Amino acid sequence: MAKIPELADYHISAEYGFLLKDPLDSLPEYFAPWENAAKNIATLLEEKKLRETVKNMPLLDHTKLSGYKEIRYGYTCLSYITNGYVWQEGDKGVVDRLPRQISIPLTALAEYLGTKPGLCLTTFMLSNWKKIDPKGPLHYSNLDIIIKFTKGPDLLNFMKGPFQTELATAPALQACVDALKAVVADDKSSAIKALQQITKAMVDMEAYFDMFKHCEPDYFYYVLGPLLSGWGGETSVLPNGLIYEGVSTEPKKLFSTNFGQGATVYVFDATLGIKQNKAEQQHMDDIMMCMPFNQREFIIAMRNGPSLKEYVKQKNDSDLTDAYNSAVSSVVEFRSSHIRLVARQVLVPSKNEAKFKAAIQVTAKKEEIPVIVDFLKGTRDGTSSHILS
Repeated sequence: MAKIPELADYHISAEYGFLLKDPLDSLPEYFAPWENAAKNIATLLEEKKLRETVKNMPLLDHTKLSGYKEIRYGYTCLSYITNGYVWQEGDKGVVDRLPRQISIPLTALAEYLGTKPGLCLTTFMLSNWKKIDPKGPLHYSNLDIIIKFTKGPDLLNFMKGPFQTELATAPALQACVDALKAVVADDKSSAIKALQQITKAMVDMEAYFDMFKHCEPDYFYYVLGPLLSGWGGETSVLPNGLIYEGVSTEPKKLFSTNFGQGATVYVFDATLGIKQNKAEQQHMDDIMMCMPFNQREFIIAMRNGPSLKEYVKQKNDSDLTDAYNSAVSSVVEFRSSHIRLVARQVLVPSKNEAKFKAAIQVTAKKEEIPVIVDFLKGTRDGTSSHILS
């Protein structure tokens, strides 16, 4: 029997979920060139001076970072600088090389953390937050962002919903572990309780999607989203990827930063035994490579644990089956809400022809949008196929 993973073994918390607890917001003076560029990135991008700033940076020794949280914050700074450097001038002014003073430490820290070198959800949000009032509540109303691509309230409004979903679903991560323990113990009542907690967490996640209404779709599609873009692929202006100078002469590809890189739903899928068709599952597994090693390994350990789905089928108990189906249905509805959110934040603003033609860059080109929507619909429909009769 495969070992059932424990949250603490993977540096995951039932209070914070996959958020880094109390991230640092400062580095030793030696790393001031990184931190100054990252914390002033909104102004540097406005004035088109980030690339000049990066070119004047020294190559710093990343091994002088001390401890896990310094490494996470240093990597967060470098990730923001990387995306800002590439996309400062939009599509038409894109560069295909990242200077070695960024690429060398960025790649080294990415390898240490077990993730892809560049901006992804873990650096965009999970390690990039702090409380406004340090003694105040752990709640979106007390949230501030450490490194900000843009000025004004729009970015914070955009981040509040995903931040709160991480907190709302954190307790259910323990419920996922408890569900597998219930299978081993043949404890039907505990399995039902765990499934009910998973269902509640998914309902809470969906409810917080409403918070995106405070973020204007045009802001995401024309301003923030382009800075979150990755590189590589047929529709990218960097189809071959980005060359990381001093690391490799071969270009590397990177997914655009998006909330699909969050580990929570992957954990729920693993717990419930939800698998997609081959192509969609492979795409999701590829996205997992953007997660830090500990998160990815936890998901894999949950997949390899005892099968909750098979346990439910074997017990043939109506209460247990209903609890399982409710949990699966809540994941289906969450994925439906995700589709509606993409329609609001991407599809609708893309139809404004005047703005679209005038933009130097957009979140997703028109030919990409149907591919994104089809993938999301495929994962939703694939999830619904796991409801037991």
